[in-house]
Amino acid sequence: MRIGGRRYMVSVRRTSLPAMAILLVTTLFNWTALPLQAVEKSSAGKIDFRRDVRPILSDNCFSCHGPDAAYVEADLRLDLRESAVRAGGVIILGKPAKSELVRRINSTDADERMPPEESHKMLSAAEKAILARWIAEGAEYDEHWSFIAPQSPEVPVIVDAKVVIRDPIDAFIAARLKQEGLAMSPEADRATLIRRVSLDLTGLPPTLAELDAFLIDESEQAYQRVVDRLLSSPAYAERMTLNWLDLARYADTHGYNNDGENTQWPWRDWVINAFNTNMPYDQFIVEQLAGDLLEGATPQQRLATAFCRNHVITSEGGIIPEEYRVEYVADRVHTTATVFMGLSMQCARCHDHKFDPITQRDYYSLFAFFNNVPESTLAYGGKVLAAAPALRIPSPLLNPQLQRIDQQVVALKRRLEARNAETDKPLIEWVKEMVSLEQSNEFPEGLLAHIALDEGQGELTHDSVDVHRVGKIIGGVKWAEGKLNTSLDFNGKTYVDFGQLVELDSDEPFSISAWIYPTSNSPITVVSKMDDAAAHRGFDLIIEQGRPAIHLIHHWPNNSIKKITKKPLLLNAWHHVLVSYDGSSLAAGVLIYVDGQAMGMDVIADKLRGTIATQKPVHLGRRSNSVPFEGMIDEVQFYSKCLDIDHVQQLFNAQIPVGVAEIIAIERGQRTPVQQAKLRTHYLHYIDLPYRKLLGELGDLNQRRVEVEMTTAPPTMVMSEMATPRQATVLKRGEYDQPGETVSPNVPHSLPPLPDDVPTNRLGLAQWLIEPNNPLTARVAVNRWWQLYFGTGIVETVEDFGSQGTWPTHPELLDWLAIEFVASDWNVKAMQKRIVMSATYRQSSHVTTALLHRDPKNQLLARGPRFRLPAEAIRDNALFVSGLLGQRLGGPSVRPYQPAGLWRDVSVSQSVTYKQDRGEDLYRRSMYTFWKRTCPPPSLSTFDAPDRETCQIRRSRTNTPLQALVLMNDPTYVEAARMLAERVMLEGGESVESKVNHAYRLVLARRSRPAEQRAMLSLLEDARTRFRAETEKASALITIGDSARNAKLDPVELAAWTTVTSVLLCLDETISKE
Repeated sequence: MRIGGRRYMVSVRRTSLPAMAILLVTTLFNWTALPLQAVEKSSAGKIDFRRDVRPILSDNCFSCHGPDAAYVEADLRLDLRESAVRAGGVIILGKPAKSELVRRINSTDADERMPPEESHKMLSAAEKAILARWIAEGAEYDEHWSFIAPQSPEVPVIVDAKVVIRDPIDAFIAARLKQEGLAMSPEADRATLIRRVSLDLTGLPPTLAELDAFLIDESEQAYQRVVDRLLSSPAYAERMTLNWLDLARYADTHGYNNDGENTQWPWRDWVINAFNTNMPYDQFIVEQLAGDLLEGATPQQRLATAFCRNHVITSEGGIIPEEYRVEYVADRVHTTATVFMGLSMQCARCHDHKFDPITQRDYYSLFAFFNNVPESTLAYGGKVLAAAPALRIPSPLLNPQLQRIDQQVVALKRRLEARNAETDKPLIEWVKEMVSLEQSNEFPEGLLAHIALDEGQGELTHDSVDVHRVGKIIGGVKWAEGKLNTSLDFNGKTYVDFGQLVELDSDEPFSISAWIYPTSNSPITVVSKMDDAAAHRGFDLIIEQGRPAIHLIHHWPNNSIKKITKKPLLLNAWHHVLVSYDGSSLAAGVLIYVDGQAMGMDVIADKLRGTIATQKPVHLGRRSNSVPFEGMIDEVQFYSKCLDIDHVQQLFNAQIPVGVAEIIAIERGQRTPVQQAKLRTHYLHYIDLPYRKLLGELGDLNQRRVEVEMTTAPPTMVMSEMATPRQATVLKRGEYDQPGETVSPNVPHSLPPLPDDVPTNRLGLAQWLIEPNNPLTARVAVNRWWQLYFGTGIVETVEDFGSQGTWPTHPELLDWLAIEFVASDWNVKAMQKRIVMSATYRQSSHVTTALLHRDPKNQLLARGPRFRLPAEAIRDNALFVSGLLGQRLGGPSVRPYQPAGLWRDVSVSQSVTYKQDRGEDLYRRSMYTFWKRTCPPPSLSTFDAPDRETCQIRRSRTNTPLQALVLMNDPTYVEAARMLAERVMLEGGESVESKVNHAYRLVLARRSRPAEQRAMLSLLEDARTRFRAETEKASALITIGDSARNAKLDPVELAAWTTVTSVLLCLDETISKE
């Protein structure tokens, strides 16, 4: 409130507090009279500043007289007692009638009344009475409730034998109900109960077998067995993950105008796996915020940090990268504060918080934790799936595919060991043959250059054909044992610059030969002469995903040749690779040989016209500036002719390594075990055909593993820290280019400080969040789960535990749950079980008119929960009861039915199209639906699913005609109705009455009531009549959707029953849990 203008002094005779409160409404200042009952209500118990007063001041006064010290009106802060009650202040302790605050809120003068007219706010009579009563009682202040650590409350003792207490939860609820003159409702009937808990814990209804098993199980443990079964189901993990996707603003596109695709879904699988394995919630927090900073961080812990990178990212051209980088950091601050702390901190980005004790410096101190990511931007118009830092980390749910391949590798290695044991005699024969042969050191004709890499020391290497041609080793020198003598070890930074060693062009034949020892499946360059900046003009011999490839380029990609072998090389082994080219400018003129054998190849490009000559130098170990080699390279040769298979075999077989030749020259009995082993290894890897064939199969498995890794481990954006942290500053008005005072990583001053023994980085922040004295983390988590089951949190504003949030309906229960959660070692499943096992949860949702009027939101919980299902559960239920739902766990997102043209209409170029999936992917759970931020799945959006541009803690729950139209007309629901109709016709018995009952039991877990039975049978007859007259419409209805219809069923009858089941799927009861 602004306080200004005239001051009035009021003289009031000494009287009792109740009389004082009455007198306040009859002063000479023409105040609006307060109803006596309002005063009496406020005086029923002592005013609680946190519960009764602070919300009034926060809503109506703090915007001008609150925590934002830089924008305080009239030098008055009503959030601070010392400011409000100081000499000459607006509150005179114990004397509301003499307090300027009371006078101003009751003034009839528009110029004086507070809040001012332009604020469009007005205090109610009850609120005025509360403020007056509070001042009369001494105007005590207290810290906001959520900033005080939970205190373990005493569990109320309920002596009423009629009240069922299954858990302390029930005692807290029953005590509050008794205080309000209410009582708990009876337990829901068993069919309703199993449907409710199945939907809540898995997002799916019970099967008929599960329903019947529960109905006939009369033991005390029957319901607990159901709960335990549901909690152990992978569907439980999917249900919990769905909620987390909203919080983590997960989507399958980057957002902003181009909204290109990303591949963050392995993180989604990580979350599913975390809930499935019941990862403790404290670990769940730490790994998602700072898994990369843990000592010895595993790939899965690094994957977890994708939580922090799920934000929108731009790929627009002409942007200022720093501007958007700041936006990304701000998003991480907002998400972390909202999800884990239940605080809305966005306004503190520009100024001190208007309502909560969070300063702008606090905001940027928290900002500093997330400010050190070495992140890159996305190229405009590109198809990059992930902005650095990004890693390929396999989905934890799809690892079994890799495990099967690894098992095959183990079996193949056993066969290699067996072949090794069979080669004693062939090895002896080969050695005899080698001794009898005169080894030739001659090379094929046309040798242009030969880089033997035999120096073994120094930073220079020479061409054996012309010793004046010298290569400079750059980026670190490490010589190693080579194939034929020594070799050069390339570590990803090392390369050799050989200047203008050779000039090769597209109209002349040539060959390139090298021995290589690759150690990485990443793209690596053996040799190149290429200008990266000039559309890659030139040539290179490169290894991509283990497969040798050759580029001959005039202008990439439209004027070039690229061929790549089908099979990969075996890593960590020597291979002879030779490329021959006939000068024809055709891909057919290019061959690649590996270990003396011509390889099968894929043609990637075949449109070379013009020269490939460039003045860039010949490089060993990288292109101009990219694709470095990892491993060893030896014996690089260039020829001015297209070598044939005989020449290839000559180079592969005749060049026995010096070390091997020396061993062959030694008498067998004189060789050491080490020498004999080296001789055997050479023979097996380069001579023995059966062994080499097995090595080829091993190479195939290696390639298969690479392909599976590409599928199960696409690039996922994760967190990492810069070696030297960025200096964070307060940004004036939140502008990226307006730095102010410097700040260090820290937590808000109004909350407990960082412990002394934690690092001042994201790991320290995560550890602070899970400290026992943190007042927010556990409360926020259990409150969110309470909302999941009851529709409304104990704190209704689940996203805001600050001053603008609501007061808890059951504060003691909230604290008790938070303390129990931490004491259970943050056991998530145990907390879910505790809630759903309670008598509170198991109440009937039946409501009387009087109770509905008294508690429309069911916050007092005198009845069980009843509300509409989330969008995904509505669709999943229709697919489930129809038998269509695919229940494969995890994996990439899928594209089910969607109206045509939507993606095109929202794309900048009007060219992006939606390609619908086929088969099982059409019917997967909705949580796997591809989420495009600029065009979220329309049928889910209609039922209030968010766009996920920012984190969303609480979805809206609307009721619109569009929802009915989706249920009646969307192909998903029409097809589900038809498949459900087939089930009813085939499983429902002989009579139409039994079929209707079967349909009801499948969908609602109960039999139809007489009135419902009559209505459905009437509808069935009407549909039969209509479709008999218009058989083409019957055929049109039952052919909607990709699934095949049962051709044995009469089309008219199927169409009629489809009409009935469609109506059933549209019922309010069907799309609700109760």
